[in-house]
Amino acid sequence: MYILGLHLGDSLETDFNRSQYTGHDAAAVLLKDGEIIAGIEEERLCRVKHCNFFPERAIRFCLQSAGVSLQDVDAIALNCSEHDGDIKNAVNVYNDSTLPWQSADNANAEYLTRLFGQEVTDKIVYCPHHEAHAWSAFVPSGFSESLVVVFDGNGPSGDGKMLSGLVGINVGNHFHTIEKLAENKSIGTFYRNAIRSIGYNRFDEYKVMGLAPYGDPSSFSDLLKDMYLLKDEGDFSLAVNPSYEIWRKRGLADALKPPRRKGQKFTQTHKDFAASIQGALEDIALHCIRHFQAKTGMRNLSFAGGVAHNCTLNKKIIDSGLFEDVYIQPAAHDAGCAIGAAYFAYNKLTGKSLKAMPNVYWGSTVPAANQISAHLAKWGDILHVTPLNDTCKDIAQLLADGAVIGWVQGKSEFGPRALGNRSILADPRPEENKKRINKMIKKREGYRPFAPSVLQEKAKHFFDIQMESKSLPFMNIVVDVKPEYQKTLGAITHVDGTARIQTVARTQNEKYWSLIEQFGQLTGVPILLNTSFNNHAEPIVDSIDDAITCYLTTELSHLVIGDFLITRKFPWYKEIGRLSASIRPSYVVAKGEQQSLTGRRPYFAIESKTSRFFQREQWEISQAMFEILSQPSGSTLQNVCDKREIAVTNILLDEIYEAWQNRLLVLAPL
Repeated sequence: MYILGLHLGDSLETDFNRSQYTGHDAAAVLLKDGEIIAGIEEERLCRVKHCNFFPERAIRFCLQSAGVSLQDVDAIALNCSEHDGDIKNAVNVYNDSTLPWQSADNANAEYLTRLFGQEVTDKIVYCPHHEAHAWSAFVPSGFSESLVVVFDGNGPSGDGKMLSGLVGINVGNHFHTIEKLAENKSIGTFYRNAIRSIGYNRFDEYKVMGLAPYGDPSSFSDLLKDMYLLKDEGDFSLAVNPSYEIWRKRGLADALKPPRRKGQKFTQTHKDFAASIQGALEDIALHCIRHFQAKTGMRNLSFAGGVAHNCTLNKKIIDSGLFEDVYIQPAAHDAGCAIGAAYFAYNKLTGKSLKAMPNVYWGSTVPAANQISAHLAKWGDILHVTPLNDTCKDIAQLLADGAVIGWVQGKSEFGPRALGNRSILADPRPEENKKRINKMIKKREGYRPFAPSVLQEKAKHFFDIQMESKSLPFMNIVVDVKPEYQKTLGAITHVDGTARIQTVARTQNEKYWSLIEQFGQLTGVPILLNTSFNNHAEPIVDSIDDAITCYLTTELSHLVIGDFLITRKFPWYKEIGRLSASIRPSYVVAKGEQQSLTGRRPYFAIESKTSRFFQREQWEISQAMFEILSQPSGSTLQNVCDKREIAVTNILLDEIYEAWQNRLLVLAPL
């Protein structure tokens, strides 16, 4: 039996919609007889972070990976109720009276049939949003029974209202909801709205979690206590609207005056506020969890929802001693609802038990060696390619010698963490590697920490792991680095002595395990610094071309794809003219006039076709760049410039490179 699980975006009718924003992180997964055999987030394929587009690409990927068609799928599981889908369609009709009214069932079935040319009527199964989160947590945990907690921003409840989470229990594959958390109890919204005062917004929550250890949580604790109230029986109330309820509290407004704007330096006050809001999150979440653990007596916890990505909170839950074991869904955000909906549908249709989820390597795979070689040959004017006889040994030596490596192997990972198949790797020992990678490659704040990947059998030697399980494979739990190794592991030890750990088992990822093991033989430290293979402007790389693009637009030392070592030919930069240039599908080129101090002037720009939450809205460009990008693709940059009589100056090359670095355009060999 095949079950397709989907987390949909905003609109069935269009990929790129600048005005709409009600969803994010669209994704698809495919189950065969209850086991996930393919899964990918739409962002990996469309290359727009957190995208809210209908996951057509992700669906096609899953079907092609399994060699099946939509007709072969027994059920299509959506992470919403049919009632909530009807309401959404009614709102769409209200906003655009030209749209015909359809029930959610008819609209979804009709659209899928139109896209794939195959009838899917009567195949759609609905799972309410927060129940999908819940199923995504307790099924993969493998726990025979557990307390199940979901905390997020908000989502539809199934009866037309909005919720911010739920609490329940599972016994085997039977789930029962104990408590629903209303939208005005949204821990996620409370945290997100508060961090705006220090220059962050939606999707930046993890940055504040990383900043918090640099601050004093007591500095704002008394003021923040006015923003929430802990009540009996795990209940609480929140002031979730900062524009009215929070900032009118004069003490807090004055203490943060002036608020930090995006890109500005952090003061100690900003760091203290980050620490205090992190402390408030932990206080509220633990208050709720502690009550329901006592009420149910459950000794295991299954945790999901966007708040479950807060690794520091996860550490506090584990250190509390409330549970013998804790499982946090690695795709705890909304993309993970595709997993939960699929599990729900399989259980509903078959009544059969489901298996635990040992890994998340479900995405695009690196092709065979001859295909990699043929693809890399197209980049021959720019890249030097060396086949490797002993990849893990050779790359371990480069890492030990100080190289920073882009590492692409096997199937890509589902979720927000690179777990050894689409990773940037480095020596975890030199403290300067942290600043080096943040500045030269990730183009992000220097305080941001990096995670260690450690051989599972060696993890407890270096890290203080309190959980019953020795396996922490998903990089979603913070643990203490043992004091005697904190200086040794300078690049991955955070300022508070912790690290967001990934244990690597040989049975789950043998090649990555072997690389770490070889590095351990050379250095005595069987650990690597592991961060996601991307720059600041894109999702984690997925394809060979994604990896090459990221390599060429950062200062990575080398790139490894399969068993090939890739380095730049110098001076490669002058060979950009041999590549073709095209605008990314989520952008358009535009021109007009703009008022300046000297009068009207022509204006040329690259403009986003998506919501401002997902991409920079506008990027001004030169007329030469506009003319290049306005031409049909199919010629090299040099040929286009020759045809249009555009001088290929260093200034123009710098502009093209900067736009490429910010993922506004695509450069590729013909």
